[in-house]
Amino acid sequence: MLTLEALLEPLAARVPYSYVGEPNIKFRGIALRATRKLAGGQFVVLVDSHWGKRAREKFGYPDRTREEVVNDAHHHGATGFIVNERLRDEPFLEGKNCFFVKNTLDFAFRLVETVRAVTAKKAVAVTGSAGKSTTKAMITHVLRSLPDQPEIYSPPSTDNIFTSVTCQLSRMDNYDYSVLEVAGSAFLRFHTNSFAVSPDVSMVTSISEAHLDYLDDLEGVARRKARLFDRPPPGGTAVINLDTACADRLVTHALEQGCRVVTFGETPEAMIRLVSYDPASKRVVVEADGTRTEFTVGAVGKHMAINSLAVLATLRALEVPGWPGALESLATFRALTGRGETRSVALPGGTLTLVDESYNANPASMRAALAALADRPAAGGRRIVVLADMLELGAGSADIHRDLAPALEPLADAQVHLVGENMAALFGVVRGRLPGVRHWQSVEALRSTLLAGLQPGDVLLLKGSNGMKLTSIVKALQPTSAVTG
Repeated sequence: MLTLEALLEPLAARVPYSYVGEPNIKFRGIALRATRKLAGGQFVVLVDSHWGKRAREKFGYPDRTREEVVNDAHHHGATGFIVNERLRDEPFLEGKNCFFVKNTLDFAFRLVETVRAVTAKKAVAVTGSAGKSTTKAMITHVLRSLPDQPEIYSPPSTDNIFTSVTCQLSRMDNYDYSVLEVAGSAFLRFHTNSFAVSPDVSMVTSISEAHLDYLDDLEGVARRKARLFDRPPPGGTAVINLDTACADRLVTHALEQGCRVVTFGETPEAMIRLVSYDPASKRVVVEADGTRTEFTVGAVGKHMAINSLAVLATLRALEVPGWPGALESLATFRALTGRGETRSVALPGGTLTLVDESYNANPASMRAALAALADRPAAGGRRIVVLADMLELGAGSADIHRDLAPALEPLADAQVHLVGENMAALFGVVRGRLPGVRHWQSVEALRSTLLAGLQPGDVLLLKGSNGMKLTSIVKALQPTSAVTG
């Protein structure tokens, strides 16, 4: 484990600071929140004017004095503090371990760079328009199954903005492997502050129409996500889905940055290629370097099989011994809540199968979920599809929704409910082709009719952006449900 003393000299080469306190203490990273118990060895950062408005609102404690923040953090176990040098003479900091700096945001970034430079521990970072949370969870699942039981740091996928990722990277020396998710919005803040995540394995799972309200087009999405490949460490590997839009841009940027590039996908040019996937047995056949590997993925759908190729690429890049055997642990992997989790729901006279994709949605994940449903047997019941609006797609949102029409064609015998203003555009295209399609203005308008009509044997897919609140239907079914996949 790192000591603060081991960081002081290399840190001074990156950024000026004044340190007052005990140097020979454990260093276990930085934290921004100070209202709950902290791990021993953590330094709390007091945000200053250099942090963005949202970060200051979230972590600046406008309703509390700095003295109250420091005292509370000290009470909860903070080992030290990183504060603006203007606070040097404040009495409430007397006797505490403190870094006094001109800019606490810049210092936090430089501190993380120093930790990355001195530790031998490995970091994996995942981004993408779709599949990043599931792929991160898959990698974590496999690493935790290894015989030597390494320590894995895998914070919640919702903690993926720049403040969270910065804190997470500062703690990586405490673990054998850190597996992190990075939101696209984080890269703008990182780039502006001349900081790069620099993981040992950097991965882009997909590029799709997401956040087009500020990224304009797919090229803009790819440019933003490709920042994950910036400034790799020696031997750093970029893992890229060769099937996705703008894959050539991703590969080019990774090579320009000096990454070793590993591609995956169904295309014959992929270095790790999906040979076949059997939805009934969930068996995956993969070819890499002329050698075929077979394993089972517990979560349902070809998109899950594609995600598993990225897991294989990660294990190889990390030089995990016996990685083919480690992949067998994916047989017990289950999809995440809101991202494909499957539940068996009790109904009078039997059960229905609920596929919960209610947490988020973009065109890539929509198509993947619909393809997986088309491959799933309905066990004598009906397939019921509820698609709610995909949000944050900008001015072209209606056209993007219309373009989902071909993905519904394999489900021509399904009962389809389209919900929301944008889904009205899709409804206009498919209502003459799909006899079982209806449009609803809101989830509230649909919910009671949908729930009253469910029958044993049905398979129900719920897919939409989180803001559309399909979770209200999930919650209505949860008291009588059990996770099955």
